[in-house]
Amino acid sequence: MGCGSTKPKIRNGQTDTYSPLPSDGDDSNGSTFSDDEIGDDTDIFSEPQKFQARSDNPYVYEKLGQSSIRLLHIRAGDFSDELVCELVQEDINQFPVYDAISYTWADDSGDRSCTKSILLSGQIFKVTTSCHLALQRARLHDTLTVWIDAVCINQTDNAERSHQVQLMARIYARARRVLVYIGEEDNRSSSLILQLGEGKLEPWNFAEVTALLARPYFWRVWVLQEIALAKSAILLCGDVSIPWQDFARLVQELPSFTEMALRINGIPLALSFVVRALRGVEELPRLLDLSSFCEATEPRDKVYALLGLATGTEGYGFFPDYDADLETVYTRTAMLTATSCGVMALLSRAVCRRTVSPSLPWVPDW
Repeated sequence: MGCGSTKPKIRNGQTDTYSPLPSDGDDSNGSTFSDDEIGDDTDIFSEPQKFQARSDNPYVYEKLGQSSIRLLHIRAGDFSDELVCELVQEDINQFPVYDAISYTWADDSGDRSCTKSILLSGQIFKVTTSCHLALQRARLHDTLTVWIDAVCINQTDNAERSHQVQLMARIYARARRVLVYIGEEDNRSSSLILQLGEGKLEPWNFAEVTALLARPYFWRVWVLQEIALAKSAILLCGDVSIPWQDFARLVQELPSFTEMALRINGIPLALSFVVRALRGVEELPRLLDLSSFCEATEPRDKVYALLGLATGTEGYGFFPDYDADLETVYTRTAMLTATSCGVMALLSRAVCRRTVSPSLPWVPDW
């Protein structure tokens, strides 16, 4: 599969004709992937009878090995075609070829209910609207093997969730590229991203930029890890795409952008020019400080989403554990802070923040 220029790729007036995603780099010749490199995604669909019988029974996940992940193979199709998929297990240490999807479970209206369906090994599998759209957009851009958390992790198994979250740093770091799906386009975002792709962003575009960055995606704490660790990242907004590096660089070049955005809108620290700085930050408490404006539907993820960026946490026996309650997770984080940074560093954070419980006045609500 060839990768084109760094300009936005938009459909040519039809839902079944899309240009491939641009490469996220400076190689003007682009890069190609042979069939051997990307795998023969059609093999798993060579038996159509597997998909003729449909069932409403819950999909039954197979147990994962210690270093195993699931990858989702998607049958090629147009935007409106049903998403027909298969899950396969791969050993992350064998470096399988796939794209990882970074997105929000909730759509632009905040709805995170599972009302959309994909066909997974002949069974109806419910996903959120945002997840469904992200998979549709990925398929249109010739991405047929993906890792996406809502499907590739058994969300009803806390032990598996804990272990897979522990592997997520490797999952995003080893992906061929990360597809950053921020939602569908509107009139303002389409024209803005077109200007970004052409390098024509002007200071008077500040309102459009801040409106774009106000989307739920940019408030996610998981963004920090997913973007910081990506070898290559492509931003998808509906039909339009642009290399993440170009997007972040052009936005950063707006005069006084960072100062104005943080002062006026509280824009979170989730763009790559800030994320790059995070790569040099080793201590979890500092990462928690930098990500304080970011949000997580699951409060424990305020900590777990940063463990892949922090160093030294394993030495304290600190791993994701979704069987542990919130107070336990935040107390462990407080103890790690006191051990690694000192008691005064912990107490200063407890004074500046709310505490997780009146009975634990020294444990900040991270």
